Amino acid sequence: LKLQFLYLIGRVVPVAHTVGYRGSEMTPAKDASVGGASDSVPAPPGMGFLMKVCIAVAVLGGFIYGYDLGVLVGVLPDIVAEFALSSWEEGFVVGLASWGGIIGAILGGYIADRYGRRRCMMLQCLCFMVGACVQASAESVAVFGVGRVVTGVGFSLSTLSNLAWISEIVPSRVRGQCVAMYELSVTAGVFFAFVINKADPSWRWAIGASGIIAAVEAMLLALVPESPVWLLLRGQLDEAQRVFAYLRFTRDHVDECTRLAGAASDEEEQGTDTVGSAPRDTGFAAAVRRWWVPFVVVLTIQALGLMTGGVNIRVYAISIMRDDFGLSKSTAGSVGILLGVVKVVFTLFSVMTLDRFGRKVFYKVGMGLLLVANAFIAAGAVPMGCRGDETCATGSNNATAVPDCATCPALCGQCPTWSIVLVVTGCVLGYAAYQLSFGPVNFALGSELFPPAVRARFLGTQYVTQAVFQLITTTFFPVLWSEMGLSFTMMIHTVFCAGGIAFVAYAMVETSHKSPTDILHELNVLWGQVEAAAIPTGPDADAAMQQPVPPREVGGTTVSVQSIEETPA
Repeated sequence: LKLQFLYLIGRVVPVAHTVGYRGSEMTPAKDASVGGASDSVPAPPGMGFLMKVCIAVAVLGGFIYGYDLGVLVGVLPDIVAEFALSSWEEGFVVGLASWGGIIGAILGGYIADRYGRRRCMMLQCLCFMVGACVQASAESVAVFGVGRVVTGVGFSLSTLSNLAWISEIVPSRVRGQCVAMYELSVTAGVFFAFVINKADPSWRWAIGASGIIAAVEAMLLALVPESPVWLLLRGQLDEAQRVFAYLRFTRDHVDECTRLAGAASDEEEQGTDTVGSAPRDTGFAAAVRRWWVPFVVVLTIQALGLMTGGVNIRVYAISIMRDDFGLSKSTAGSVGILLGVVKVVFTLFSVMTLDRFGRKVFYKVGMGLLLVANAFIAAGAVPMGCRGDETCATGSNNATAVPDCATCPALCGQCPTWSIVLVVTGCVLGYAAYQLSFGPVNFALGSELFPPAVRARFLGTQYVTQAVFQLITTTFFPVLWSEMGLSFTMMIHTVFCAGGIAFVAYAMVETSHKSPTDILHELNVLWGQVEAAAIPTGPDADAAMQQPVPPREVGGTTVSVQSIEETPA
């Protein structure tokens, strides 16, 4: 079936027909060389059609991630009503996916490094399918919670495997854009979910649909090969050569992958990992000791990103409008579609300009905009301040109480227009700000800071941090909202926004178009770990990148661009 599918593609797009794919083997056609060029067909200047197809399949996990997030935003009030959840229980159920994310991140880094990125992607699809089925069929909140945990495991595996695979297989000049495509896929999933929410389906069908999408991705993964860098790290030179031919790599692209594998060999010399064999137990600890500065930077930014309010705006925006401002389900659904459009537009802007403006600029602009968004919501919520008050009805928590219109005007239809405008504007700005900062940039940053030999485990630790702080903020947000009021809660987030801007401005360097070793050196200089040394820039840096890659010992085999090209297909 795989061969027939590739044959049909090849009838339309000849570049995809130059190879056949059988299981784990890629067999080039007679006229396809390893570098991706033939005597009659010149090598394409950019990524080939089949590589773009593989990247599209790889980021489909992000679509499922975004779809689940978006659906939960719309159906959360219905789930709270069906299971009669209190504020504490509501926050706990939302946070269960983060518990699953912690489990998946702890295991996923090891799985991706030991067994390969592609196998980890298959496991991710299985988690999405099982989690969706359990949630959709749940008759109690306990069973529903189990489904959320399994889905959360899929979230972390998706982030780890997809980002590691993409960052190792695409050219460095477009790595930021391609990694940001994962966030664009998440955004597309959120927007699609908001459209589904507007149609007002049963929450069980809406959540269960993610399992169907995961099954489609599992079938399409048959087209996706293993990461060639991971294969080189395991000494599987023949398999790596077949991937180069299958995806029609140019000579420069093969050179770049060999450099990445060579950097991993250097890590072995530093005692961080074993190249060409299973990772040593001490490898990751040694890598943390050498790369502790970028490790602290990425974890701090990850933590600040979760405490600045962007995630809570994404998760609870619809609940805020329905519970505190009395918007109908239909009206809130329309606002949700608007938020989805904003998310798509600003994600597209980020993908197209991330490599041009750099990561630091996006972080500072995004967090500054998020600070304004939090302030708008806090100002608009000043007349409310009544969620959870025993004197007025709020959703399912106290549905039979008689509302006190002086304290809770939204429930009596007396909510000031200016407050609704401020809150909706704040939510729109919050969605835009998140897509200009922590959405796409976190994915790119984590995949750039660390060498490929330990990249998946570093990404796993990054996701553990994300899951822990997401668990904290999403669990306690409904409680603070209920006990302290929405205005006070959002003002807390503004403090973290200010701290995040200061940290990025004074403790982070730009990472665009740089190798992990260069970034490590600049961070060590900035943090005072080493004295400033001459770092090649401009023409000198370009000249250094054009130097031939020296042969490396990888898995007992001497690997070089020349040896890869001379190896028979």
